[in-house]
Amino acid sequence: MAGRWRPVLEVADPGAALDWSATVPGMRAYPARGEAICGELRIAVVAPGTRLAGQRAMAVDHLALATGDVDGLLARLLAGGMRWDARFTPNGAREIAAFWETGVRFAFVRGPGDVALELRSRRGAAGAAEALGLDHIGLRRADLPGAAAALEAEGATEVARHLLPGTPPVAVRFLREHNTLWEVFDEPAPPGMETPGRWSGVAP
Repeated sequence: MAGRWRPVLEVADPGAALDWSATVPGMRAYPARGEAICGELRIAVVAPGTRLAGQRAMAVDHLALATGDVDGLLARLLAGGMRWDARFTPNGAREIAAFWETGVRFAFVRGPGDVALELRSRRGAAGAAEALGLDHIGLRRADLPGAAAALEAEGATEVARHLLPGTPPVAVRFLREHNTLWEVFDEPAPPGMETPGRWSGVAP
């Protein structure tokens, strides 16, 4: 895989999901191609059970969109009727100082089919309140070492690892595979993760 993976979103009504994506500042919908595009990010939107050529099936926890202003983009989305995702950030946008050089700020909203969609920016990096593209693809795995090894077998290289405080602590590893950044973490799933839609993997 020489380029960037396309996350695959399975939902009962792909047309409605594409209409939804067109409401995200910085994202455009292309119904004839079954895709939503945001910068270099291409999201394949398909009906349940669809498998695309070359698809790597995997349980994806969430998709993270890069933005220059998490709070500004979040305010625009909520004003447009998008729903906050209290499963992940119940008390508002959060920050993790340990990630990257300056730390990150992030918040979660519910995408089509109630899938988890993260908005993320680097702290101190001011920018436009719109989605700029893919930040990372998040994988929640109880066996973090095994999941990381599987990605490395596909050509990914670890670029950072962290142990976040908590009870128990949460281990996080970032791995880069060509132009795709994976975030693998072992935090147990919060309640209410069963949704009518799902991120079912990635495809070329």
